[in-house]
Amino acid sequence: VLLDWLREKVHRHGRRYEAEELCEMITGEPLNIKYFMDYAKKKYQKVYT
Repeated sequence: VLLDWLREKVHRHGRRYEAEELCEMITGEPLNIKYFMDYAKKKYQKVYT
């Protein structure tokens, strides 16, 4: 199911759009480091506190 979604939404457009533009088309918002930072903080918070 995930691979089908990736093929339909991402892979088939890979050469047509730049990565930043494609991400915005898929997510509906510009690239944002907030999501990665939230993930990293949650993952490593217990190790460093």
